[in-house]
Amino acid sequence: MASGWRNKCLCLCFIVFLHSLRVADCLSCYSCHYENVQQACLETEVTCEWGEVCFNTVYRQSQYNGVTVITSKGCKLRGECEALQRLNEDSYCEATPSECVYCCDEDRCNGAQSLSPVYSALVLTMMVLKGFVNHML
Repeated sequence: MASGWRNKCLCLCFIVFLHSLRVADCLSCYSCHYENVQQACLETEVTCEWGEVCFNTVYRQSQYNGVTVITSKGCKLRGECEALQRLNEDSYCEATPSECVYCCDEDRCNGAQSLSPVYSALVLTMMVLKGFVNHML
């Protein structure tokens, strides 16, 4: 009887292990460069290379008739994107002029005009925790 439970436990552990492995699938991200029309940034999708995440860069510029918000979206190496995102500051990202980068790692997650810094920090924390949990399994 003990071996029956052991086999079930081993089976369950194996299933959990297989589930924790990430298949080498690549992200699909929205892509645009220097668009000031949000809809234009949702028309083109690209497939990222392995090791890349989706990014959304928001540029705020002063114009004679007010503030213009320009967006770039696409794929960027995870480390590069996260380093740029760490440079974001709450007050600076709302200032004009400014350039702030937001990273995410799910299909088409960069569709929003801009992500709040709190959400970005939450995403980054979740990515770190996921890596830690995957490492522990």
